[in-house]
Amino acid sequence: MQLNTRITPELDEVLALAMGRRGLSKRDAVEEALRVAYPEEWQAVEQRSRRPER
Repeated sequence: MQLNTRITPELDEVLALAMGRRGLSKRDAVEEALRVAYPEEWQAVEQRSRRPER
């Protein structure tokens, strides 16, 4: 899935600060935020992707 959406100026500023302070790309910053905000969902997706295909 590709996420192309506009965000509020405040959220854009938060993202820019996180990217600058932590040296992250926009993608990495968004992935880290999702990992922290939704740990159960993140873990479920990781487990599904590790299952061998039959």
